[in-house]
Amino acid sequence: MFSFLRKLFSGHKSARGHDIHSGTTTRTWTKEEPERVRTYQQTIHESSGGGCSVSVSLTQELATSRQLEFLRRLGLSGETLTREDASHLIDRALRPIDGALAKTFQNIQILPKEHLRALQIALAHWDYCPKLPGYGPYDSVGNLIHRGHDPYRPLTKNERIAVTDLAVRILPPDLFLSLQSNGIKKYKVKIDEKLTTSR
Repeated sequence: MFSFLRKLFSGHKSARGHDIHSGTTTRTWTKEEPERVRTYQQTIHESSGGGCSVSVSLTQELATSRQLEFLRRLGLSGETLTREDASHLIDRALRPIDGALAKTFQNIQILPKEHLRALQIALAHWDYCPKLPGYGPYDSVGNLIHRGHDPYRPLTKNERIAVTDLAVRILPPDLFLSLQSNGIKKYKVKIDEKLTTSR
């Protein structure tokens, strides 16, 4: 049975010499929602021959408009990705960024989403980002380890200082002042004092 199906889909001739015909049809449609546009793609593969016809249909949701926009802002493309694959790519792209933020600030989670996104995007375009632990948007953690890159290494003091300097340029003063330093408290206190006296 499985051998016959393989022949059907590969376009071979049947044992009796009958031609086996196959074809693929792709249909794409969108569904608009208040905050996003969802795109679906259905692929139908049909084969027939020797008195038998087989049809296999696969429907997948493609990356949403919000995912595509965020990937674009991160400097990545996801036009042909499914929604699930786009989600994985975003997670891997943010892996070194979120890791660096958590290792630099104890309470980074207090940032409102729009300000966190602005900081994430700024870090994604930072020329040092590829050197952060966990960097590799197209690599799993296992692949990074196999290539000799430790995704779990701690940040150096200089790396924490650099992340702090970037954060103070991106965030509104009140939000930056609310962040608690993780490992370079004296350095952040100095910046906090400058922000406070300049207001």
